[in-house]
Amino acid sequence: AVETLSVYRSSDDRRPADLLRCWKSLAVARGAVILAAGLGSFQLFESWAAKSLSIRNLLDAERFNDLTYSPTHALRAFLAPIYRRIESTPFVARGAAILALLGPIAALRKRVSDRHLLFWLIVAIVSGLLMMGSYTPLYGLQYYIPIVNSFRGPSRHSFEWTFALSVLAAYGWDAVSSYVRPKREDVRLNAALITSIAT
Repeated sequence: AVETLSVYRSSDDRRPADLLRCWKSLAVARGAVILAAGLGSFQLFESWAAKSLSIRNLLDAERFNDLTYSPTHALRAFLAPIYRRIESTPFVARGAAILALLGPIAALRKRVSDRHLLFWLIVAIVSGLLMMGSYTPLYGLQYYIPIVNSFRGPSRHSFEWTFALSVLAAYGWDAVSSYVRPKREDVRLNAALITSIAT
């Protein structure tokens, strides 16, 4: 551990071998990305050629807004998982939704600035607006973005919505568990078990 930390020191006694060891993982990751892009390029170019012959080459606004949730339907689908037969749903379990709400509230009360929490909060808000398609002006702007305007189905943004809420629920879980600080280990385990069952 001492040898690893010495690599990152700002002193001038670092050897070239140590610097190469630091950049090795970055070089491997970059090589993997280049290799994956090269292998995937065959499929990407074929798909691009097929797109030019498809109706997806130019979707009209009505087709672009297929599978849209209205605000009322989005709320009902959020409360009941099988409310509407669309391929994706904004449903989140009640406990997880409550924890997702508690996470940002606890951060605001403690006046803690967490960039990750802010990022996932923005993702949840934006994806919630995008799910409602033409009912909000945000999704209409996407119609003028090249490549993006070839994909229809605003309801599919519920994937980002549910993922963001699950991350925010983890922040809420941390906030709730920080208030419960029993001295005995078995009491802490029981409190965590009860909270997890409730969610």
